[in-house]
Amino acid sequence: MKKEGGDTDLNQQYSQKRKYLENNVNYLRTMLQKDQDVHKKENSKIMTENVQLLQEINDQRKECHALSQKIKHNQMQIAELGMGSNGMDGSGGMFDGDINRELKMQDL
Repeated sequence: MKKEGGDTDLNQQYSQKRKYLENNVNYLRTMLQKDQDVHKKENSKIMTENVQLLQEINDQRKECHALSQKIKHNQMQIAELGMGSNGMDGSGGMFDGDINRELKMQDL
């Protein structure tokens, strides 16, 4: 009879430990799921930011290219103006210094 009582105690201890471990596993699964959700949200936010930054970079590259084209166009116009009047400003004076100053200002 003692044997049966000992078996019952062992069974109860086993059941208690099993229940504790099952609860612990369930808790850990819940925490893992929460961590995964947070991680997913953070990654999504980072990816969205990256897309926005890449778009901004591309816009700035386009703007830079357009400005460099404009500078080249202006330089060509200045050069044409200088050649067309033989470098004279109408009063017989040279204005090469003005052209060079304008080119330097555009190079910034």
